[in-house]
Amino acid sequence: MGRKRFYILIQIIIDMALIQLGYVLAFFIRYQGEFPEANFPSYIKLIPWITVLGLVLFLIYGLYETVYKRWSEIFSSIIWVAIFIGAGNTAFSFMLREFAFPRTVLVLTCVLHVILLGIWRYLAWKLATKLHGRVRVIVIGDPEEAKMIASKAENGNREIFQVTGIIYDGFSLNESRDIGYPFIGKYENLAACLDKYRVDTIFVCPGLCKEKKLQVIEYCLTHRIDVNLVPDFYEILIAQARIHQVDDIPVFHINKKLLSPFDRLIKRAMDLVVSFLGGVLTMPLMLVIAVLIKIDSQGPVLFQQERVGEDGRIFNLYKFRTMKDHAEAESGPVLSGQNDSRTTRVGRFLRVTRLDELPQLFNVLKGDMSLIGPRPERPFFVEQFNREIKGYDYRHKLRGGITGLAQISGKYSTNPEDKLRFDLLYAKNYSPLVDLHILFHTLKVLLIRDKAS
Repeated sequence: MGRKRFYILIQIIIDMALIQLGYVLAFFIRYQGEFPEANFPSYIKLIPWITVLGLVLFLIYGLYETVYKRWSEIFSSIIWVAIFIGAGNTAFSFMLREFAFPRTVLVLTCVLHVILLGIWRYLAWKLATKLHGRVRVIVIGDPEEAKMIASKAENGNREIFQVTGIIYDGFSLNESRDIGYPFIGKYENLAACLDKYRVDTIFVCPGLCKEKKLQVIEYCLTHRIDVNLVPDFYEILIAQARIHQVDDIPVFHINKKLLSPFDRLIKRAMDLVVSFLGGVLTMPLMLVIAVLIKIDSQGPVLFQQERVGEDGRIFNLYKFRTMKDHAEAESGPVLSGQNDSRTTRVGRFLRVTRLDELPQLFNVLKGDMSLIGPRPERPFFVEQFNREIKGYDYRHKLRGGITGLAQISGKYSTNPEDKLRFDLLYAKNYSPLVDLHILFHTLKVLLIRDKAS
């Protein structure tokens, strides 16, 4: 057994043990040191089910691949694991007719799970990053693109990535300005630079021409260096292509529709079931939100805004109003920021918790949107992005979503070009399981302030 697999096995054993310890401690605290015969046996019968559920949830949230993750992501995942274990325990109690299981113990267990798993996982995360060590990085490409990639690599996890410098391409060094990272050479001197600066991994900018990308990949494969290629629009489409054959000629076939008819049917069925149940279950909460909005500021409860949907169709998107009424009367269309002065007091809370998005469940029922897909944008900005970003309009081959891969993988500040990459990669990897994965991780990012909206 490899060292990595052994480490994961140890993590699984400790995780599952702490889950059970949380229940034992909850009974101990609730019943003041006793384990009552009327209640404790109900827990004993549920141990196998709780253990399996806990393991599945840890796998869904990727908690056995945490070296490159920030602590905020890990801790947010642990909170939702604790909540879902409690919900699953309630369901198991009803299915197995173990009605003697105390509800007070469930609540206390959830709190103990967050504490126990949080402390253990923080120590494990710190140890893993220390043992992993810092990865020395060189970025190759246009200076502005390289600066963006280098800063994201370091800011994403400063304890893992250390940018050695940039090998620049396509400009004269004398004409450049300081971008915060050292220039260690021109692309023409690639081999000499990489020989001089021993690195662990290389990031290649999307703007580097394909011939040069191939040269970098060949060099890295020969010299056992990891290479990370940031894909451009063409490369993402090729990744989506399926291999067909015309007579004896192999071809890459790119479907004019990103999803097959069967995939679209399954996706729509899932949208209808989940959005209907979600609308029914959250209706009391939506009524409370509506009252709070009316008390807090003048104006309608719901805010309607034109968005661009599938195949460029315009529809009205519903949200709870989070800004002052007629906020754009003077400024015109403006992308909202994290600390927008136009936001109301209730609106700030709704945005942080993403509760302002709840009325979009009715957009899903109507067929304007899907639960999962590219976030639909306003016509004004779509026209702007179509001019500035090659292939941006291709995302409208999919039905827009309340959440998507860009929302769980990116941040609030992620630029439209990078969000486009995530949207197209989602289409490449679509399956009902991928949609469920995104739904679970959407809950996780609700607790992380800088994640994408």
